[in-house]
Amino acid sequence: MMNEAQVREALGKVIDPALGQDIVTFRVLRGVELSGDDVLVKLDIPTHAYPKPQLRELQLRIEAALKPLGAKRVTVVSDVVTAYQPAPSDKAMLKGARNVIAVAAGKGGVGKSTVAVNLALALVRHGARVGLLDADVFGPSIPTMLGTPETPPSASADSKIIPALHHGMKVISVGFFVDKQEAVVWRGPMVHRLLQQFLGDVEWGELDYLICDLPPGTGDVQLSLSQLIPIAGAVMVTTPQEVSIVDVVKGIAMFEKVEIPILGIVENMSYYKC
Repeated sequence: MMNEAQVREALGKVIDPALGQDIVTFRVLRGVELSGDDVLVKLDIPTHAYPKPQLRELQLRIEAALKPLGAKRVTVVSDVVTAYQPAPSDKAMLKGARNVIAVAAGKGGVGKSTVAVNLALALVRHGARVGLLDADVFGPSIPTMLGTPETPPSASADSKIIPALHHGMKVISVGFFVDKQEAVVWRGPMVHRLLQQFLGDVEWGELDYLICDLPPGTGDVQLSLSQLIPIAGAVMVTTPQEVSIVDVVKGIAMFEKVEIPILGIVENMSYYKC
């Protein structure tokens, strides 16, 4: 009769079709339970965006690995447990957000905020708990893109900022607090203090992802965020024009200097569909 050690050894050879690693080393396997010839396999799926076809393929691979051991019935139960790395003590200002994703661009007008909003909404649609931080202090466009919030931002009894609620996600932006016609004319230290407030004084709650829409370029906001909180990675947005690509290369170099990995590059407005 098979035992738990044999089951775990067999599962250690199962390669996750989406991640390309075995499910034991990559900590996808949470546990196993045996009852005679029946095996219950519990999985921790690391993201809400895990593709459903690959999940079904993973279940089939687990069944195929355990059948030779004599398992007559294999039941696979999967729960989404968003993967993250705990923040170091010197970057623990932001409470509750497991992964911070920065959306950046080398120059303005390439659709960076549009990508940030759509990325956040796509994660919400997958079932993730998502927050959206508009860090583009001098050109906040997130409130305009999302329209009237279901719940406007407010203050709690202990003077904390309660973010606006849009389509099931929490959103904060300086655009909620200044008139649309009013320009934000601040020096670097004021911007830094505002970011500290948005990170430490906003009741974000428990989030799987916090999407940060950064201003274009390589300035104070980018450096402040990299110093204040651990950023899991950055998504760069560009257009096909050379003037945009030149600037996005500089943006990538900046993130490399502050040791923030690049998750990918979005080439926006690549073509026109007539």
